[in-house]
Amino acid sequence: MGTNYIAPIWRMPENKNNYPIDKLSNYSIDFNNALTNKIVCGDAVAYSTFTLSAWANPSSPASYAAIFGSRNGIGAFAYLLSTDNTNKFRFTVDDGSSKSIYSDSTFSNDTWYNIVCVADGTNIKMYVNGTLQADTDTYGTLVTPTDKLMIGAQYETDTQYEWSGKISQVCLFDYALTDGTGGTVNQIEYLYNLNNPMAISGEKPIAYWPLSDNSNPTASAGYPNISVEADSVFDFDSSGQRINLGLESNLNLGGSSKSSTSLWFKKVANSTSCLYGYNYGDANGSGFYFWLNSGALRVAVGKDGETSGFGYYQISSSNLPIGEWINIIVVFDGTLASGDDRIKVYQNGEVATGTYTNGTNFPATLPTGNGASNRNVYLGQLQLGNGGFSYNYDGEMSNVQQWDTDLDLSDSVVIYNNGQPLMTGAQPKEANLRAWYKLNQTANWEADTVGNWQIPDNRSAYPQSFEFKSSVNEQIDLGTNLDFTSAMTFTAWVKVDTTHHINDSLTFVSNVNGAPNIKYNFRYYQASGNKFFRLQLWANNGVVKNYNTYANNNGAPNYPNISDNKWHLVGFSCDGTTDADGIRMYVDEQSWHFTADNPGIQSSTLDTRLGVYQNNAATWDFAGEMSNAQFWDTNLSDANIVTLYNNGIPLTTALESSNLKAWYKLDNNNSLWNGSKWEFINSAN
Repeated sequence: MGTNYIAPIWRMPENKNNYPIDKLSNYSIDFNNALTNKIVCGDAVAYSTFTLSAWANPSSPASYAAIFGSRNGIGAFAYLLSTDNTNKFRFTVDDGSSKSIYSDSTFSNDTWYNIVCVADGTNIKMYVNGTLQADTDTYGTLVTPTDKLMIGAQYETDTQYEWSGKISQVCLFDYALTDGTGGTVNQIEYLYNLNNPMAISGEKPIAYWPLSDNSNPTASAGYPNISVEADSVFDFDSSGQRINLGLESNLNLGGSSKSSTSLWFKKVANSTSCLYGYNYGDANGSGFYFWLNSGALRVAVGKDGETSGFGYYQISSSNLPIGEWINIIVVFDGTLASGDDRIKVYQNGEVATGTYTNGTNFPATLPTGNGASNRNVYLGQLQLGNGGFSYNYDGEMSNVQQWDTDLDLSDSVVIYNNGQPLMTGAQPKEANLRAWYKLNQTANWEADTVGNWQIPDNRSAYPQSFEFKSSVNEQIDLGTNLDFTSAMTFTAWVKVDTTHHINDSLTFVSNVNGAPNIKYNFRYYQASGNKFFRLQLWANNGVVKNYNTYANNNGAPNYPNISDNKWHLVGFSCDGTTDADGIRMYVDEQSWHFTADNPGIQSSTLDTRLGVYQNNAATWDFAGEMSNAQFWDTNLSDANIVTLYNNGIPLTTALESSNLKAWYKLDNNNSLWNGSKWEFINSAN
């Protein structure tokens, strides 16, 4: 398979991923103080308020063994999470005098603990496995750190207080996390439930070291800070790896008169291989692709109706050094006079030095295959005219971007950014940026049985979504075919901005046409100052019950506000019985379990609808974006939901496909406006 590369290599788990806490065993670094393992995370910085968080699994560590933080050599403790000399966890700061607090209980070896240390500007406190510890202290202005921020040691040259055991998911926040008291969001519990720290409700951590899939315990610089996403790339080898970016028409390539592509690559040899593009074969006018011809970069452009004499632009191999990162921007502008002007290439923020061949044959629009079947765009290989693949790329690639307009020299300077890929912030001509494949930690190996790389397009969710506007009562009518009467599961990805429906309810899915014609509705409910999820379910005996994710209902915890302009996986399941845990609700990887008062689900001849509580009524309608709505005729397990969540990136292939009855991707490929209404393809069929 391909690899998600961060200096120097990718480390894969060697056994099955267990759930829930045991999976940290496969996604952690095992420190052995006899081997002097420790991680230097850069210069430590002073904070007045901050939070340290880590998962730790002790293996008879020494007294005062460090987990995470910084000490000024053998002097003052800037801020440090460690053990003490009685097998308790200790959190220490120094405001001129040392202040330490301790866990309530001693720890056990070979056991995972989540320790969160909070400094809120006045007090220091500690949470172990989500529970506030009794010991607290006050502090003033803290000393300025003079040493490194460390994982597994107190300071950079420390050989006495090194950690022995495993460490995972280390985070540093530059503010005090909250625990749900006083109406706050329970961010402490969120971390304890093994959720993704980068998707926490609130500001993400300023530094996050998963110490997992993308860590290498035997090489320097092998521990990336995930909050800085410019550090990782995709590593192709010569075995024939490729990434499918979908139909060229999705990127507005074929038939377009203007196009710009930027990518970063580092070749390992002067071989012949393909970086990017699509190809219909010479008989159909060829295609548009960038390939390495014995190390020389060649930008080839076909022409519909032509079988030979295609034009290309070439940069010699001597101008493309082996082992160095190179940014190439290819600009096509067919509106210019025929000839060389239609192709411009920028290299590392400057006009590239190269030669044109058959430039007079550059077309006015990019080739469409002369009526042939549409072709996909690939990274790492070239698709041949017969449908096969060749020209295997051997090297690394990062930050591939596609625009449907022409970039200029000033844009190339911004993109090159003095040799550091521009991974965040505003992009040149952003309104025309059609796709952005960072090829970094957001790349995921397919979590189900298919085994493909998922390469998300940063410009959209999956890869597009449907936006509901409550002011016009938008809804999606899915018809009457989803009449589940026993077991079922519904999930969808949703995003609600921070201004929508602050005091209203948002319906995700419903089968309602006014009482008693009601089957179920699932919504984000806001009432009497509470924000929670509600599943209103009618059993097959006609009795209705509300299931809510707040503390007054079966002891379930409140869930924080999802009006945060971030994507969340939401859903519910029902097993059709009155068994304990027979009804569940989900948000991301978090679940709430309930016992149904009555069995089954009322049968209905009504239409199932997305985005509205009741047909033609603006009550509790959804406002925001929705993607990937799915229905199963079985109750998925919690582990299924974790797989479906997939670290925050929707799966691209079916989960539990034999029970998947409907899958509405709500993207550009599966949605159609027929002149009066939207039509959506059920991808489960």
